[in-house]
Amino acid sequence: MRYNAYEYHVDTQEVEDPESISLSVKSNKINWVNIDGLAPDIVSYIGDHFQLHPLLIEDLLNTEERPKVEEFEDYIFFSLKMIQPSSTPDKIIAEQLTVLLGDHYVITFQETQQDLFEPLRKRINSNKGMIRTRGADFLAYRIMDIVVDNYFFLADDMDKQISKLEKRILAEQAQDITNKIQKLKKKLLTLRRHLGPLREEVGNY
Repeated sequence: MRYNAYEYHVDTQEVEDPESISLSVKSNKINWVNIDGLAPDIVSYIGDHFQLHPLLIEDLLNTEERPKVEEFEDYIFFSLKMIQPSSTPDKIIAEQLTVLLGDHYVITFQETQQDLFEPLRKRINSNKGMIRTRGADFLAYRIMDIVVDNYFFLADDMDKQISKLEKRILAEQAQDITNKIQKLKKKLLTLRRHLGPLREEVGNY
């Protein structure tokens, strides 16, 4: 995806072959390259093109990385967990998300095609808000802000569900509700365990 404040049209391109990706960064536009899946050949191709540090390539492929921020000469590296709801009641999906921020580009690497950024893409395409008047740093900020906001959204939702179930327990003394509460609390604990390191790294940065 490429865009700026002066042209209405937003350039978009979806490809499966990494060599078909147009990676030329245009200095008069903000360039957002999103990679779905951490296939080693694709990560290696992107790494070679943008001359990424070899240790950074290893970090990209390691989905067990803790959230962190590292500064390099030409770009900044962010690693964090993107939380998604799960169909299993007592589980949540924690997906690795890596963000590379350069002068005129943002590259995002994620494990799957599912993400939280479709509303952001729609705002860019429809030129709503200030995002198309700002730089690549603002795009990276908005991406990470959406991820962090979703932590609080899911935590608030689970807190509300727990509160409702606790009220039903007082009224009905139902054992199945007790089980549901324990599953939700387990899920909420997992969410907060991921959020703690993320808050720490963002705060330090």
